[in-house]
Amino acid sequence: MMRAVLLIAGLTVAFCCAGTAVAETNFNAPRDIAENNVKYFIVGQPHAHDDFFTSILKDKYNITVMRLGCTPGSQEAEAASTYNDEVVSVLGKKFGPDFIVEAENEAKTRLKESKKP
Repeated sequence: MMRAVLLIAGLTVAFCCAGTAVAETNFNAPRDIAENNVKYFIVGQPHAHDDFFTSILKDKYNITVMRLGCTPGSQEAEAASTYNDEVVSVLGKKFGPDFIVEAENEAKTRLKESKKP
């Protein structure tokens, strides 16, 4: 039983902290917006609706979601937060100031609908 608990805990940590590789990213939002290569960084544990959120951002707004793992407060996480703020500020003029919140709400709705029999 103890091995099973450790295995599950290990998988949870591995899944949670396995972010998309971002070492090459220097968090340059103005450049990425100009080059139409925009990203949106998520820090922290995954949510059940993340796959839907990722699809919505890509399909509706051409934004690629990148995961940084479970370390909120790290220097990289703070740089990602600043990057996200810049992206939302600029693209919010085009898509509306709440487009990220709306995408997340739509993702949660899609998740609920996907679980209906």
